[in-house]
Amino acid sequence: MSNDTLKELSQAGWPLERLDEAVLSLVRSLGVKIKPGAFAAPRHDGPDDTIITQWLEAALFQSGAEAVNVTTSYNNVSKLIQATGPALVRLPGKPRRFIALWGHRNKIKVITPHNNICKFKIKTIKTALTDELEAPLRASIEQLLDESRVPTERQENARQAILEEQLGSTRIQGYWIFSISPMASFLDQIRHARLYRHGAAIITASFMGQALAILAWWVIGRGALEGHFDQTLVAAWALLLFSAAPFLLLASWGQNLLALDLGSLFKQRLLYGILKLEPEEIRHQGAGQFLGTVMESEALEAMALGRGLTIVTAAVQLCLALVVLAAGVGGWFHAALLMGWIIFALVVCWFYYRYAKIWVNA
Repeated sequence: MSNDTLKELSQAGWPLERLDEAVLSLVRSLGVKIKPGAFAAPRHDGPDDTIITQWLEAALFQSGAEAVNVTTSYNNVSKLIQATGPALVRLPGKPRRFIALWGHRNKIKVITPHNNICKFKIKTIKTALTDELEAPLRASIEQLLDESRVPTERQENARQAILEEQLGSTRIQGYWIFSISPMASFLDQIRHARLYRHGAAIITASFMGQALAILAWWVIGRGALEGHFDQTLVAAWALLLFSAAPFLLLASWGQNLLALDLGSLFKQRLLYGILKLEPEEIRHQGAGQFLGTVMESEALEAMALGRGLTIVTAAVQLCLALVVLAAGVGGWFHAALLMGWIIFALVVCWFYYRYAKIWVNA
């Protein structure tokens, strides 16, 4: 690893007095809206992660984001860098500098103090984090490789294997992973988890499946009414129905994935809320009340996921029904009747919701 690359990475680091700006950039990369100057940079740093961790907890409190301090072994540094998204990493040495990692595909994106994006290899970041640990062992390892007459093309692999054997259990500190907090709004969590992709896939697949099914029945119906009912029309009808089946299966698969992901987010919020409860708030409750709370949460989850996904597919079917009615004998008059009935049903549901809410509160 060239010294110029490590120097470039160090220049991309943030000093302690501008650490608040680095955190703001990482939080915004999560899609969380936070105002500049919402918190100030820490005044000093300690030999370990305690001061920075406490400062991050206080700075990000009620912001919709959180930073978790993690430690890893020497052997797992590369996996940690590759697997995590927005992260703050403290570089060894003095003065203290921090790098803001963002993105983890082929190369790691680093947000610089000039608000530019630089790309570095994972190996470069790992070398910067482990250089001080490896330095005392380099001379003895090079001597061992020379005495063992290891071929030049195999020395790098042998050197790395020896380092992993000697430093494998050594802990690497100074790493904070940023993520959406469970206390953030549910819409922000959905947006960060990119669940809208499942929703778009469900709507598209449902639309295509229903449209092909309607087209299949249009083909067979037209042929029957016009008296040209032959084998070709039957084959076209069967082909359209078979073509609609994969889209309907894709919509069902997308619904299952969306239900699992939404259920996971819902359980995370419940667990976070439970852990934030004060003992005095629940001391007077008994086993029956706790059981009732669990049953209510499960009923709410089942209703939100099952009925919600049914509403999405029903909306697609109603839109296609409006198109079919508008193209039929009655024209837009029949489509307007269906639209009026939908509006009437929505009004009735709204009044029922209001009365049910009053009953529940009572």
